[in-house]
Amino acid sequence: MYASRTCIGGGMRIAIEEFIGFPRYNAFGKKVQQVMVLMTDGLANETEPPGTDPVDSIHYYADLAKQNDIIIHGITLGRGADKPPIQYCAEQTGGEYHHVEDGDFEGLFDVYRGIGRGNDQPRLVR
Repeated sequence: MYASRTCIGGGMRIAIEEFIGFPRYNAFGKKVQQVMVLMTDGLANETEPPGTDPVDSIHYYADLAKQNDIIIHGITLGRGADKPPIQYCAEQTGGEYHHVEDGDFEGLFDVYRGIGRGNDQPRLVR
């Protein structure tokens, strides 16, 4: 649908719809924490919904995630990544923000290990 384009807001919308439409519960019937990892190596250059500014749509969906208690951890990769909108997502929702330089695969693995641990406590993810 967005050939050669980056629609960050569209990806966020799909994830948020999944979280809202299909909440998860633990064995005791308590709703579990909903966490999204948003990773991009580029600039948002496609809007969601169409007709808006791409960064405005990222802010809109970050605010919607916050309203629905969804935490967004943001990761930008390399020189071409637009950091501020992804930082905004993490800040608004209580997530973490990380930037990884081009080719730093160990750094990227460290970021994912850190997010998976969460305050040095292991987390189960389904």
